[in-house]
Amino acid sequence: MSTAEFLLDFDPAISQSALDRWTDHLSTCDATVTMYRMLGATVLVARGLEDVPVPRSGLVVPLRTVRAVGQWRLGDRELLPNGTVVDAGGVRIGDGTIVVFAGPCAVESYEQLRATARAVAEHGATGLRGGAFKPRTSPPSCRGRGWSAVGRLADVRAEFGLPVVTEVVEPAHVARVAEVADVLRIGARNAQDFSLLSQAGRIGKPVVLKRGFGTTIDEFSAAAEYQLVEGND
Repeated sequence: MSTAEFLLDFDPAISQSALDRWTDHLSTCDATVTMYRMLGATVLVARGLEDVPVPRSGLVVPLRTVRAVGQWRLGDRELLPNGTVVDAGGVRIGDGTIVVFAGPCAVESYEQLRATARAVAEHGATGLRGGAFKPRTSPPSCRGRGWSAVGRLADVRAEFGLPVVTEVVEPAHVARVAEVADVLRIGARNAQDFSLLSQAGRIGKPVVLKRGFGTTIDEFSAAAEYQLVEGND
């Protein structure tokens, strides 16, 4: 019988010691094991097995065991049947509540951003959107105010208490932008910048991922998978 991949889906509350015991158990069968922890699931991926061995005494029984057929992803609905609720700076996204982030495409000045934030707060929107870095097709076009705009976002966020979403365009920017932004945005032009996707995943902040120009649904799903494999669900 040929070997296969199996996904063992556990209760997210399972302890690390219980997972380690399962990893040891699978390793005795010469399986290669990878662990992924997500908000709605904890998954062990075992590769190189003919079948999943019977759990020995003391092992936690998985919620389900899935034999991987073809290409599978951590974002598959079978692993997260109830979906995911994301905490974006204290705002819950995904629980059915309508969430609106509003603000300028580009941060132009402190006065502009502060006036916008006041209007956003007074009219009941959830958070503030503003672009500091703008990837543009034409080099002469305005590409944002850069780090000075990030500083203005920080000031206005502190004054009004609004969670902030802004775009990141380079892997080296991610950590510094994430000190201010509650949500990172990766735009359509960077939807397949895999270094940027991976770095955003490692930082652990919520990410708005826009579908790239000409990107297939499968490619779009794979771009989101870069977040999950880095531990960012």
